[in-house]
Amino acid sequence: MGRADDFGDSYLSHPALDLRTWPAVPDRVALREGYLDGQAPQGDFEAVWTAAMIYADMKAIAGGGEPAAQAGEDLTQRLAQL
Repeated sequence: MGRADDFGDSYLSHPALDLRTWPAVPDRVALREGYLDGQAPQGDFEAVWTAAMIYADMKAIAGGGEPAAQAGEDLTQRLAQL
């Protein structure tokens, strides 16, 4: 249980929207695991998460640098699963 001033579990919308600030794929996967906390995804979580990951991958690719290669691989895998 967090402290009273711990807002880690609060958000205005779907947690997948936090992905925009995490360009590295491993960081985004860790964020997902943190949100799920060992539980199975509920409702439309997986669909929204996948769409957000695709967006984050494209943003990372456009930004170039080290995260772009990982994002390209992740994007290819996610699109193949659709």
